[in-house]
Amino acid sequence: MRIVKDYSGEATGVEIDPGRVIISWIRLLLSGAYKNAKVTWGNMYEEDLSEADSVILFLSGPANAKLSPKLKRELKPGTNIASYYHKLPDWEPVETETSQDGYEIYLYRK
Repeated sequence: MRIVKDYSGEATGVEIDPGRVIISWIRLLLSGAYKNAKVTWGNMYEEDLSEADSVILFLSGPANAKLSPKLKRELKPGTNIASYYHKLPDWEPVETETSQDGYEIYLYRK
């Protein structure tokens, strides 16, 4: 949400857990980022990702593996991808950072 507030970006989140969607809506409202961000209840595997400029993943290793072919198929060249904790199989990170909690964040570019 900081990116949306500080840099006037736009963000769309897709969450399959309805409880987390509601929590996300509350956090967007309280942070003031609701003007440029939204979270929808849906399935990432069914979303059209072709217009995305960036994709941020907070998924399990098996979920990343399942999503990887879709990312290769749908994302346009130059799209940035960040994955927290779990790598994307068959992708080579362009950069790796360590988060504040000590876990790796893998940065990719299609």
